[in-house]
Amino acid sequence: MSVTLNHRPRVLVVEDDDHIRELMVAFLRHLGYQVVEAADGQCALDELAVRAPDALLCDILLPRVNGIEVVRRLKEDPRTRLVPAIVLTARRDAATRMRALAAGADDVLTKPVEIGELRTRLHNLIRLKACTDELESAETVLCALAEIVEARDPHTGRHCLRLATYGEMLGKELGLPADDLKALRQAGVLHDVGKIAVPDSILLKAGPLTPEEWTIMRQHPETGERLCRPMK
Repeated sequence: MSVTLNHRPRVLVVEDDDHIRELMVAFLRHLGYQVVEAADGQCALDELAVRAPDALLCDILLPRVNGIEVVRRLKEDPRTRLVPAIVLTARRDAATRMRALAAGADDVLTKPVEIGELRTRLHNLIRLKACTDELESAETVLCALAEIVEARDPHTGRHCLRLATYGEMLGKELGLPADDLKALRQAGVLHDVGKIAVPDSILLKAGPLTPEEWTIMRQHPETGERLCRPMK
C-alpha cells in the first residue's frame, strides 16, 4: 500500500532505540514517506515547533520528555492538533493505552509492531488528515469570498464581522466550548455569503425593492448554504 496523495507525506518518528528507529525510517521511506527523526521527546518538540508533520509516530518511553507528554503538547497546540499521532509501547496493560488515548493519541500499537498493521493504520490516518486539510482550505476560500461579498455592499458597514464578534462574545458569556465559539464566529462571517449571487442592481438599489427583487434577495441564505456545504 504505497502513498498515493498529491504530495509525499512527512512523518516524524520519535524513538530512542537507534536500531528500531533506523528500521522504521527505512521502512517508511520505502513506502514513499518523507521521514524526520528524533531520538528523544525534547528533540521531537523542537521539530514540531519548526514544522508540523503529516503524522507523528512516537514511542512512550523517551529521554527528557516522554511520549505521552509529546502527544499532549501536539494536540494542545492549535497549529498541530489535527496531526495524527500513533503511540508505540512495549507495555500491554490497559492503563498505558488509556493514558496515551487520553493525551490525544489517535492510535496505540504494541511493540513489536506488526509491519502490515502499522502501514495500514498510518496510511488511513494520513488520508484522513488530507481530507481535513482540504476542508480547511475550502473554509479559507469561503471566508475570503464572504469578505468580498460584504465589500460589495456599502450599506452593511462590516455587518458580518460585527455579527461574528458579538456572537462569539455571547457564546463566551454562556460558557460554550471552544469548538462552538469557532462555529459561531464562522457562521457570523459566512451568513451572508450567498449574496454573491444577488445582482448589483438589487443589492445596491437605493430605493425599495420590488416583490420580484425581494424574491431574488431572499434566496441568498439557500445559496450560502450550498456554498458552505463542503465545510461539513
